[in-house]
Formats: sequence, structure tokens, C-alpha cells
Amino acid sequence: MKFSDHILRIGLTIVVLTGLYLSFKIWTNPANNDVADSDQSQITATEVKAASEVFLPTKLIWHQTGNLQLSNRESLITTIQKKMSKWKYRNFKKISRGNQEEFNKIFQQNDTVELIYPNQMLLEEYNSVFKMNIKNIPKDIFFDRMIIPVDGTKIYFLTDENFVVYEVSIKTPVAELQKSLSDKNISYTPVSILHEELPYVYFLETDLALKQYSYILASQPYTTFTQAFFEDSSSLHPNEDGSNDLSYTDDKGSTLFVQTSSGSVSFQGDLKQTGLSDVNSNPFGISYYYVGKLGNSFGNIRFFDYQKNTLTYQNYVEGFPVFSDMGKGSIQVTIADEKGITIQTNVDTIQVPIPSDEEVSLAKTQNVVDQLTQTGVDFSSISDIQIGYTWENLTDTKQIVDLTPQWYIRYEDKWVTLSDLLATYSIGGKSE
Repeated sequence: MKFSDHILRIGLTIVVLTGLYLSFKIWTNPANNDVADSDQSQITATEVKAASEVFLPTKLIWHQTGNLQLSNRESLITTIQKKMSKWKYRNFKKISRGNQEEFNKIFQQNDTVELIYPNQMLLEEYNSVFKMNIKNIPKDIFFDRMIIPVDGTKIYFLTDENFVVYEVSIKTPVAELQKSLSDKNISYTPVSILHEELPYVYFLETDLALKQYSYILASQPYTTFTQAFFEDSSSLHPNEDGSNDLSYTDDKGSTLFVQTSSGSVSFQGDLKQTGLSDVNSNPFGISYYYVGKLGNSFGNIRFFDYQKNTLTYQNYVEGFPVFSDMGKGSIQVTIADEKGITIQTNVDTIQVPIPSDEEVSLAKTQNVVDQLTQTGVDFSSISDIQIGYTWENLTDTKQIVDLTPQWYIRYEDKWVTLSDLLATYSIGGKSE
């Protein structure tokens, strides 16, 4: 680290620590345990975070003849999505299922834009969030990626599992994507696809240098969560057991628990209080009902994963997800049944970036695959590979976290760093 960067980091830390200290004193003051206090009525309601930000696709691939280019640029993806939301659609239909050859043919078209989600997205929710106004969409359709011809005649929704393809026509052909894609301010990374190990994961064709970031850490007050998760946060009952942990219950049995030592937040609630319905078919809308009410307190939070009625929303920095321990920078929402909902998160959030010129060089994807192969990792247990930022707490300055880019592997449905996965294996098999 340069000396000037070190001085800047110290200076910024001093500036914010006073505010953070005062916030901490307020947060842990026993007098604040009575959330029914009249001061609560003075708290301004958090602005709801737009669903179009939370559910925006996370990757864009520009398909040109013999040339595939990747961008994680949120502004570009937003621009493309806004254009799509203005188009008029007709004739939604399923055109293929179980036919890998047909799937690949559509998937590999030239002069197209591909928008990708990190996990399966519910098409009904996508249609609603972005006001696409596509008619006659069944309620149980999920998709991983969209293929949009640059000439604007059709959109294809693809589900990698079972090679399912849906098609919707655009009423009036629109050729307006080229200009946005060709913007000289947009940088792309060359990628390739249909590799033997992971056919539908894009491989970076070159090494990639990414900035290492540092952020000022902020601990959200418990009122952020009581206001977002309870239907009536003005009539909660604190559970005082003599510990420093915080626990609140409402008259209908919903509970919020905050562990002060780790910052872990756990909420259990009753969906019937919210008036939400259609639980089984639209967990996306239900989870967003809670996540959206956290507003911008969690920074750039995006949909990241969906597994068995559990949705995970993750912090993103420069188009890449942030991974951490103890649920920091993450919100996990589980819809247990028609009545119950559980939310796991953490009070610690990244707020203020600290300027830095430090970079980390990451090897291209094939080199990562080669390392895994040579170490004997079972590829049948790997479903995805991508770059993410690792949240690292500093021992000497607790109110600053470093975000370091690393390769992450989805192994047995859990995200682990490349280095950690390699460490669990010995040559020829998994270590005991």
C-alpha cells in the first residue's frame, strides 16, 4: 500500500469513527430497548429500494460473429433493460424442451445480447418488476438467461435445466441496442462457452486485474430491522434476559433477535400479517416485500440465489458478489410454509469506499479449471465458477473491511474460494 493511501485511510477512519461510536452508543443503550417509546414516532421511514435494482440481471454477454464479450457494468444492463421495458410483446410460447441441439442453436446466435441471472429467476416476477407486459405467462416458469437479437424481433428465455426455451415476439422490430453496446466507455472481457467441464458457464479468456477495495464498516441500528420486518414496529415488547443481546416480539408472535457479539440478525414472522398470498408460486415477491423495506441501508443488494423457497440477496461491488462470514452483506429469506417466514442477516454493512489503487490479478478461468483437475476435484459436484469479493475484517482497524477479489467455486451447492477448495483435496481424491 502506498504511504499516501495509508494516510488517507487513517484520516477517513478518524472522520467516521466518531459518528460510528455515537451510533453504537445509541444502538446498545438499554434505554432504547423500549421500541414503543415516543421517540420512535420521529424515525423517518426508510425509502423502499426499487425492485428493478434488486432483480436486475448481473451479467451481459454481447454475441458477435466469433466474438463473445462480457460486461458486469450495471449501468449498461440497466440501459438495455429499460429499452426492453418499452417494447410491445405478443405470442409468448414454449418452443423447445429437452432438445440440447436446439437449445444451443438459439443460445449461440450471433448479433445478440444475453442477460444472465446468477440463479433461476421467476419469469412472472421479472415480467412484473420491469413492467414488460408480456401476456399469458404461466406462474411456475423459471429462467437463467435471456437472448435478445440486436435487431429487436424476439426475446428468448432459456432454462439450462432440461434445455427449455420460451419465445416472445416484439410487435414492432426495434434496432436500438447497438449504440448502447458500442459505447466507448464500456469495457468488455473476452469469454468463451460450451467447455466440457462446465458447458454453460462463461470462461474468461484472459487474466483479469481487479481493484481491491476498502470500505468503512457501519452497524445498522436495530430499528432498521424492526421497521422493515414487523408490520407495526411501534408496539413491540423487548425481552430482557440480562444479556447484551436484543430480542423483540409483537402481539402476534413474530420475533426479532440480534446477537450483539456477532451482529447476526434473525427474524421469524407470520405471513398472514402482511396480507401476502400466492406463497408457493411467488417467493420472489414475498421476499422482496421485506428486503425492499431495508432501503439503501445495505448498499447495492441484488438477488443472488434461489434454492427450495430460500432466496439469498447479496451485496455487489463493481458487478461482483461479496462473500462473508456471519451473513454480513447478505440477506437470506426462507418461506417455510403458508404462514411462516425466516430472515437471516447481519447489522454490519459496507457504506463508504476508501480510494485505493491496489489491484489483484486473477487467472483466466481455464487455469482455474486446470488447477481443480490436477488436484482431483470432482467436477460433478461443481455447478458454477465466478469471481467474487471476499469480505475481510482488519485486526488493527475494526471499522474498516477489505474486499479482495478471488475465484469462487459453487461446490455441492455452497460457494467456497478456490484456495479453500484446493486445500480440502489431496492429489487423487478428497482429503479426510
